[in-house]
Amino acid sequence: MDTTKRPTLKTIAGITGLAVPTVSRALKGARDISQATKDRVRQVADEIGYVPNHAGIRLRTGRSHVVTMLMSTEPELMTQTALFVRAAAAGLRASDYALSIAPSLPDGDPLAQLKYVVSTQMADALILDRVTLDDPRVRHLMDIGHPFVTHGRSRWSADHAFFDVDHAQLGAEAVARLVWKGRQSLRLVAPSADQFAAAHLLEGARLAADTYDVELELVSGFDADSPGGHIRALAQEIAVGGGAGDGWIFASAASCLAALSGFAAAGIEAGSDFDVVVHDAPSFVGWAQPMVHTVPSRAEAAGAFLARAAIARITNPTAAPLQHIDRLPSLDDPFTQT
Repeated sequence: MDTTKRPTLKTIAGITGLAVPTVSRALKGARDISQATKDRVRQVADEIGYVPNHAGIRLRTGRSHVVTMLMSTEPELMTQTALFVRAAAAGLRASDYALSIAPSLPDGDPLAQLKYVVSTQMADALILDRVTLDDPRVRHLMDIGHPFVTHGRSRWSADHAFFDVDHAQLGAEAVARLVWKGRQSLRLVAPSADQFAAAHLLEGARLAADTYDVELELVSGFDADSPGGHIRALAQEIAVGGGAGDGWIFASAASCLAALSGFAAAGIEAGSDFDVVVHDAPSFVGWAQPMVHTVPSRAEAAGAFLARAAIARITNPTAAPLQHIDRLPSLDDPFTQT
């Protein structure tokens, strides 16, 4: 084989002994082709470094065959972002769509960035992360009819594809775990109020707190999306002032770790003075804080689902959008303690 030329479908066909159309359909995951054949074709494609010629595909189809993910670049979120991107890329791998990343800078205009991606026809569909309740990006894409999917729900989520977590269940289960640990004075660090998850998490937690007849206070002054330094300082102030209670629920790993640092500076520690439940926690949170009860991150499940949903919006835009609300896998033992 001439290694100076870019590998093509014909190259794979020559190696595998399959017809070019069969190779093409195998790479797209055609259901009527055996898994063994699809695995063999994919293995050869990887070995020779085959990638689709998207310029050629665009000329033939009028599509970019690219799905663009608009991602936050906040440092506290980067671990979750890596999992999310990896899963989405894997989800698109069996198709002829490539994944591109458009970073959303903190000082930029997210709507202007989105309009640029759409107007330049850079992507056939968009994946939006960190979606807010009245997200202008969602409203704009719905108005112009451009395919998109969201990580999280918006006010209009009944009409668009999304992946989200059942935050009401999460709040209730977090309270139940803390009560099981004997805690009676609970504090909740929710997502920012402009997110769909905030009200639902608080609703579930409050219902459970009423059921168990325990105190639940929504922390003011910071939320799960606040800068780490700000959270640390206020957490230390709360602890010094005697207002830390004996149970904490955090909606993000970053906010949890920042607050625990502030608590430690004030001389109180998780597991003895209080217990903690944290959602969206990468595995290292449990390693660093073994007394913290963690609800594992669903970033990988979200990325994989949204990749499928994006392709579905492109290929069949009139069909009902794919939607998934992820529930905790086991109500008997919903949390892990590492």
